[in-house]
Amino acid sequence: MGGSESYTAYECENIALILENGYEYFYDEFLPNDLTVFSVKESNFVMAVLTIYREIDTLLKSDDCVNIKNRSDLIFPGFDANEESSYYHFCWFVVQKMNRFFEQKDRFNRGLELSTIEPMIPKYLRMIAARNKIKTNKITEHDAAAILDA
Repeated sequence: MGGSESYTAYECENIALILENGYEYFYDEFLPNDLTVFSVKESNFVMAVLTIYREIDTLLKSDDCVNIKNRSDLIFPGFDANEESSYYHFCWFVVQKMNRFFEQKDRFNRGLELSTIEPMIPKYLRMIAARNKIKTNKITEHDAAAILDA
């Protein structure tokens, strides 16, 4: 077991047990030595951004939304695949492989990439901060505008 080889069913079962039980001693037998870990903090950040855009998508489908429907920034633009590649790839994995955030998967299926031409992390950090100031579970049009304008 090592690198990016093909594994037998038996080896896959062992790898699953190693990971499930946290047997770090064996990690180097099947994980590449130069592995860069995408942290839980980074993962939570991407999930928070996707959740904000899910909330906006839900709002747009409701009868409560009339004033912001013509904004050009209502759709999740993604991450810069060059400057924010680890975020882009994690986002792709969550949407395409884990089948989460189906509203974004529809965009992929229509051939729309979740990649921007400029870094988005600073903007998303401001958006998350604005969302965290809202104490309700459901956002209003006013809330959505404030989040997007952050």
